[in-house]
Amino acid sequence: MAGKRRFGRIRKLPSGRFQVRYPGPDGVDRPAPQTFRTKTDAERWLVKIEAEIRDGRWLDPDAGKVTVGEWADRWYDSVCLGLKAKTRAVYEGLIRLWIKPRLGSYPLISVRPITVAEWVAGLRKAGLSASRIRTAYRVLSQIMQTAADNDMIPATPCRGIKLPRLPETEPHILTDDEVTKLIAGMRPPHDLLVKLLAYGGLRIGEAFALRRDDVQIDGTSLVIDEAVEEVGGRHAWGTTKSHSKRKIAATVPC
Repeated sequence: MAGKRRFGRIRKLPSGRFQVRYPGPDGVDRPAPQTFRTKTDAERWLVKIEAEIRDGRWLDPDAGKVTVGEWADRWYDSVCLGLKAKTRAVYEGLIRLWIKPRLGSYPLISVRPITVAEWVAGLRKAGLSASRIRTAYRVLSQIMQTAADNDMIPATPCRGIKLPRLPETEPHILTDDEVTKLIAGMRPPHDLLVKLLAYGGLRIGEAFALRRDDVQIDGTSLVIDEAVEEVGGRHAWGTTKSHSKRKIAATVPC
């Protein structure tokens, strides 16, 4: 008479196939996701599951049933407070318009690299720009990587995906003469704004965010510690792009 099995249980069904049940590390008794043609196949599967549990590689099969849409909402809620207002708006819009409508109903575990590749192709057919598609993919990639990091899925499906290339454009750098002509053709205070952008190296949001207190009392320097941007038709104030404070010295009083 065969001894009692050390891990899991195998039962022969009326159909002749073999059913397996095993205790997960969380104490829940679970069935295998499929039945097996032979008892040997069932035993091999149990050995594999036992090794995964022992080595800490076991994943809760129910975790992967969470949908992409549900996990995307949870991911966004966990990161949104650390993002700038404009970035939050971009991420929220991409999830709402392009990720959830097309992938939201998929269980996390069912998303494969080919699923992601087909999604990217659909974005291209919809007319999204290369930049927008790449940003949308980056958001989806973060969502799926977080799912993998939290043991919802074994690995992210966002790998080996061919993305549209960004168009190569050659920026036109204004010469000193061109800047001088531009300033000469503008009325105050807009001429001063152009001087700040051209010679101070300020970003447009940093220049618009300047306040009287940012000008040093002797008029020889500016403190750059804030930026403003338009989000949904409203102004949103926040830190600079680098989140750092810097001082710009003037060669002549401001």
